[in-house]
Amino acid sequence: MTSPPAEITVECPQCGQYYDAWYRPSINFMLEDFDDEYIERVSTSTCPHCGCKASLGVLIVSKTGDFNFQLPQANFRRKDEEAMCSIKIESFDSSKRLNVMKVLREITGLNLMEVKSLLDNIPEILMRDIEQRKAELFKRDLEAAGAEISLKCF
Repeated sequence: MTSPPAEITVECPQCGQYYDAWYRPSINFMLEDFDDEYIERVSTSTCPHCGCKASLGVLIVSKTGDFNFQLPQANFRRKDEEAMCSIKIESFDSSKRLNVMKVLREITGLNLMEVKSLLDNIPEILMRDIEQRKAELFKRDLEAAGAEISLKCF
């Protein structure tokens, strides 16, 4: 017995492209025998763009009841889940620095010195794993303040 298959969207760890795939997050050897080919097929994904084969992670329960979790190499999400994004500040209009700093403080909760340091080291990722709707709102607010923002969603 295994877990039901999950339709997922995968971000290739090599080329960064997104593609659709499926996998099974768990395999139970106490209930059924599985060959190595099956295990590899349901716990890995091959990028159609560059051919990179990446582990998606799987929980394997052995015949003795021991379990082992293989960690994923690729980022992925179930197709029925909302996309998650990273927000990156690319640049900003220096004449609007104070406006950008104000919005950054509101969004991130950073103090003044942390925001100043962040702006001195751009391009810089501001936030990771933010729901796409929130990320788009943050992007809109930052761009209105004078920053150039990019989103990377998966």
